[in-house]
Amino acid sequence: TVTLSVSNGCGTVSKSQTIVIPAKPDVTLNSISDHCGSYTFTPSASFNNEGSAITAYSWTFTGGSPSSSSSQNPGNVTYSSVGSYTVTVSATNACGTTSDSKSFKVNPIPNAQTAANQTICAGYSVNIGTTTVSGDTYSWSSVPSGFSSTSSNPSVSPSSTTSYILTETITATGCQKTDTMQVTVNPLPLANAGSNASICSGKSTTIGASSVSGDTYSWTPSTGLSSITVSNPTANPTSTTTYTLTETITATGCTKSNMVKVTVNPLPAANAGSNQTICSGASVSIGTTTVLGSSYSWKPSTGLSSTTISNPTAAPTSTTTYTLTETNSNGCIDSNTVTINVNPIPNAAVASPSTICAGQSVS
Repeated sequence: TVTLSVSNGCGTVSKSQTIVIPAKPDVTLNSISDHCGSYTFTPSASFNNEGSAITAYSWTFTGGSPSSSSSQNPGNVTYSSVGSYTVTVSATNACGTTSDSKSFKVNPIPNAQTAANQTICAGYSVNIGTTTVSGDTYSWSSVPSGFSSTSSNPSVSPSSTTSYILTETITATGCQKTDTMQVTVNPLPLANAGSNASICSGKSTTIGASSVSGDTYSWTPSTGLSSITVSNPTANPTSTTTYTLTETITATGCTKSNMVKVTVNPLPAANAGSNQTICSGASVSIGTTTVLGSSYSWKPSTGLSSTTISNPTAAPTSTTTYTLTETNSNGCIDSNTVTINVNPIPNAAVASPSTICAGQSVS
């Protein structure tokens, strides 16, 4: 601005005139932040023509798409590859050209790689991630909620079908990526081996339960079983045996095992004694000594001193076969027989008294 001042005795008068001297334009490129992964943004800048109209704009996007623009507002630019980049903008007027540049980085994003979706049987476990990348951190969550981990490859054993979400972060840049996988949980079969049972030697019992359509069955050991491939075989072991049932759901391959114990109790001796022979009117002891916890029953009762003791006295009037049934403390029953042969007494008869003379005889 030029000012002219004129003074006389009456005062001073001033006049000012602004003179514009054109200069090159002023260009300020707005900042561009670093980015994780492929980057699409709209670059912008502020322009001041500095007294001379801007006649041309030039943008350079090395490594970007598009690679250049001649518009004041160039629109979207995309950088697809990881690297360091520089954006340059220039403006031109009658006085010359001015440029400004800004640099930024396109940083890599982590793989965040989970395992493929998997199917397991209930009670089993599976790893759901992959190997650790140095410098990265890991954070797991689940749906339904309840699971968390900071391992790259944790092991899980869900009780029901669950989705797992992994967030992996590159510590140096803060870049993150998320991936999801699902673990489908198939139920186990019941493998109902039945309740423990007690039987008497020589008897049998049914173990297991009703079959489930589509399932297969396997019993071990096979000793005393009517079949090892049905769900509820008959068991007739000769000694106490523990059986293991393995049931498999054919469609999923899920397997479960359970055990059942069959206790075999011995039979009582039911010792009725040896066969004997007596004379009519005589008696004899049959049976043997009492076993603690056993009860006794004799049949028939004819000629017996008792039908409920182990060794009654027998005095039959004719040959008789007695049956002893003994029940022991385990409820096991056995029977045996003994025969008492009864021989008749001889008549031993003599004639009536007679009187004879000396020298005579009589029959």
